[in-house]
Amino acid sequence: MKKCTLLLILGLYSLSLCAQAPNSGKKQMEALRTEAPIALDGLLNDPAWTQAAPATDFIQFEPVPGAAPAFPTSVKVVYDNTGLYTSGTFTTRQAWQYGLVWRFY
Repeated sequence: MKKCTLLLILGLYSLSLCAQAPNSGKKQMEALRTEAPIALDGLLNDPAWTQAAPATDFIQFEPVPGAAPAFPTSVKVVYDNTGLYTSGTFTTRQAWQYGLVWRFY
């Protein structure tokens, strides 16, 4: 009985190691830690925003899942001791042509 339990534990452990591939195809981006204050003014001219590396390797969800985007997109993430800040530059045609009008309440 002890041998069966030991074999079962070792088998499950080896399966968990195989499931954790080192490069599983998931994308990552780097957030920049800053000590400088971030001004929440809508302008991206703070030193932290110029130093942060942009994430630009995006793919479409619609209309063609997995395809390269039709328009460039760039996202940056910066954090400090008090918050996590994101910025994005999104280029598109006129959004109302595609029914992409967003409402914020």
